[in-house]
Amino acid sequence: MKRFLAYVLIAAFLTACGTSQPAYAATSAQSITFLLSQVRQVSGPLSGGKVYAYAAGTTTPKTIWTDRGKTTPAANPYTLDSNGTAQLYGDGLYRFVIKTSTGVTVYDRDNISIRDALTYGIPAEDYATLALADTAAVSAGAQLVISTVYTNVPAALNAPAVKILPGGKLNGNGTVAIAGQFEGATGCFGVNQSVTGLQEARRPEWWGYDVQKATASTNTSNDIYTGGKVLIGTGNHAVNSTVQIDNDSIYSILGVTLAGTGKQAAVLSFAGQPAGQNGLEYTSPIFAGINDLGVRESKGAGVRLVGYNTNPANPSWNHFNMDRVRSSFNTGAGVDADRGFMGNFNQVFASHNGGGGFQFRGFHTSLHLNNSYAASNTGNGYTLLDATYSALTACAADTNSQHGYKISKSSTIVMNASGAESNGRSAVAVESSTALGQNYPVTINGLLAFNNNTANAGYPNAIWVKSSDSVPSVVLAKGCRSHSPANPTVDALVDGVGAYLVDEYNSFPNGVASVNGGYIHHVQLTKYIHGLSVTGATTVCTLRSPQNQTGTFGGEVLILARNNAANSNAGNTALYKLLVNRGAGGDQIVLMASTGLISGAGASFPSFTWTLSGNALVATPIGSTSGTFYFEILTQGFVKTE
Repeated sequence: MKRFLAYVLIAAFLTACGTSQPAYAATSAQSITFLLSQVRQVSGPLSGGKVYAYAAGTTTPKTIWTDRGKTTPAANPYTLDSNGTAQLYGDGLYRFVIKTSTGVTVYDRDNISIRDALTYGIPAEDYATLALADTAAVSAGAQLVISTVYTNVPAALNAPAVKILPGGKLNGNGTVAIAGQFEGATGCFGVNQSVTGLQEARRPEWWGYDVQKATASTNTSNDIYTGGKVLIGTGNHAVNSTVQIDNDSIYSILGVTLAGTGKQAAVLSFAGQPAGQNGLEYTSPIFAGINDLGVRESKGAGVRLVGYNTNPANPSWNHFNMDRVRSSFNTGAGVDADRGFMGNFNQVFASHNGGGGFQFRGFHTSLHLNNSYAASNTGNGYTLLDATYSALTACAADTNSQHGYKISKSSTIVMNASGAESNGRSAVAVESSTALGQNYPVTINGLLAFNNNTANAGYPNAIWVKSSDSVPSVVLAKGCRSHSPANPTVDALVDGVGAYLVDEYNSFPNGVASVNGGYIHHVQLTKYIHGLSVTGATTVCTLRSPQNQTGTFGGEVLILARNNAANSNAGNTALYKLLVNRGAGGDQIVLMASTGLISGAGASFPSFTWTLSGNALVATPIGSTSGTFYFEILTQGFVKTE
């Protein structure tokens, strides 16, 4: 601790009294020296005089000490020595009364400030203006401490250090340059107070330290370079230029997190910025993010993550988190990200943007988009270009002018339980070409597609797999449901050599189709026919190829026929294994094997011969067989049931 003695010289005479000289100090309680010396009367020293210490403005005794560390309280009143002196220590605001040994008051002064300026700072509130307090701090070489709100903020604070305590705030309407070290509490700058030259008192890598750098409506430039958390208060804050958050080193793991009070409550509005500028622009952010904030009306992307794509000297962004953010009504994309990895985008809402909702360009790994929403964007809801081992979970894409989700040049991408409604093209598009690169594989689980192809341009309602130049584009779709397209179309379309769809256990009532060499591999659910009356030749089901063709198909058909429901533990059964083929050479069925009650000896015996009539699989009763029967049908190969 630096030594500092605050001298209060009190010369008390019988005929007149001197005045106090308070020290500069912080308002918080700290020990500091108070030296009371040579208190005298006309006839000599005030030997045996009494010093009374009261709380300012009262007659309530206030503690004084005999040591700097405040371990030994002094007597109150304190008796002066034979020279009329005492060395005492005080802390805070006092009223001092000095009396003679016979009780005659010779000194009474109120509101004397006893504090240690070098150790604990100059309290701004002890001065008429913040500028005067700063001048005092510069003169004393001490820290300027701010604990109240100031709207009249000078253009510069030149104190060696500035500390803003909880409850303190610079709330001016302009720019202040802070020359020394800075330490601030949450909410220490108003929304119209711009600050330059911040040097944090703590290292930026002390993650979680709160330091606010709010943007200003009058600024032409808003730059943030240091780590920590920037707090944006409730309100619609007008910002006239890009807010740039720059990583200070390619070797740094530092980052800035912008945190608001809610994506609808704290909003940065860039309506007044020049054309072509982004809203929030991070350069190679590492361990950074945006939480509980709204961004709107930028003339470029609402949120832009700049990295390797823009400048190879920039490292890839990584460990970036967006949580409960809305980016809307921007000229560009809601979120536009260069090459990066380990990004988490949770409950991010991108709507009404001119360049799509989410756009990831350049090599990305370990992306996770969770419970996010892209709506009413011009372009695609989500665009993933060159991504790998990444996932979208419980996301939604509605009313976008193109596809709900567009994936290219990507591998090991997984979409889980996501939906797309009323988009201009398909719910999901997976496209490959020589220029774009291949997709292998993209897995789509539990997609719900509804009312897509609103532009009526021939796109499927659910999944479009497109390959140009024979570049592989492989999609595994499982457990998806598609219904009610806006205009007549199939549910899945596989277009071009290299385009490949594994169609597994999906509900695609409008059918699937392959064109131009595209291919569909169908994984069949068991077809169950419940209670079909068979008294003569009867169509049990229809068959077609996995490419949705009824004129050409071939494969194995396994049929379990019974005279009661599948959940029954008793009854008559017969098993048939058929080899079926249909093409220009005609329709063929070969009975490969059969077993069970196949003789037709009783009406309840499920005994049949099998034929093809076009693409219809027909059962004809044998012998006495007649009645209601139940069929379980499973296909394998290049044939499926409808």
